[in-house]
Amino acid sequence: MVLLIGYAVFFLIYKMFGSERKFSFKQIMTKSAACLAAGLVIVMSLFFVRTVTQAGFVQILKSTSDTTYTSTDPLTEQLTQDDGIVTFEHENTNIDSGRFTLWEQGLTMFTQHPVLGIGRGNVYDYGNEMFENGIKFSADYKELAPFLTDFHNAYISLLVCSGVLGFAVFAVFGLRFFKHITVYVFHDDSLHESVLPCMYSFLCSYAIYSFIEVGMLYHVAFVVVFFWLILGYTSCFLVRRYEPDRTLGRFTVFGRSFRKSIL
Repeated sequence: MVLLIGYAVFFLIYKMFGSERKFSFKQIMTKSAACLAAGLVIVMSLFFVRTVTQAGFVQILKSTSDTTYTSTDPLTEQLTQDDGIVTFEHENTNIDSGRFTLWEQGLTMFTQHPVLGIGRGNVYDYGNEMFENGIKFSADYKELAPFLTDFHNAYISLLVCSGVLGFAVFAVFGLRFFKHITVYVFHDDSLHESVLPCMYSFLCSYAIYSFIEVGMLYHVAFVVVFFWLILGYTSCFLVRRYEPDRTLGRFTVFGRSFRKSIL
């Protein structure tokens, strides 16, 4: 949901600011106020939809649980006899859902090995050594804890696992790519109806989303794979459109010449 909100807001900003080269102070203030108002409407609308959906499913489950079932399955009988309140509300009342504790633990681990980090495979073991109860939530993963334990923040995960050096290399790569794509997105009017603004909005939103979730490296999750797919598609789009002659060309292997191509 956070990723969807971010995408909608960034796409809206592009649509409002990407069509013109120069703005007066009044235009900037007007467009910014409009973006803020539209963003608030999008956020509140999505939260309203979530609340209504949760309430609807609660009523469905309540009506289903009131129905009498005949089953020899002990688990089914236990579930049908459970008189607990059905709810979809989050069990944590705090806004961070425990993330602040995770981030604090991650930064503590980073200070122990700030240059090269500890490596992704050592996060769980180091956490057990440094903290009395290990890294927060790691016990909930049970036997999968060594593989799933994370700080729910892609940037802190980079710092802890790769240190300052690894984080700096990744940051240079990311910032150079962002600068490269931004130049084309906001200066080529012919791109307004292409898919590039959509991919650009997704990447910007994902950069914000990664502050609260596992994100960019070290996890083979569908969101991480999707991020790198979109990043690769964006690169291919720019290369094919603006730099085909310099980037493609030919290369030689074992005396034979081949033409470079991008799939």
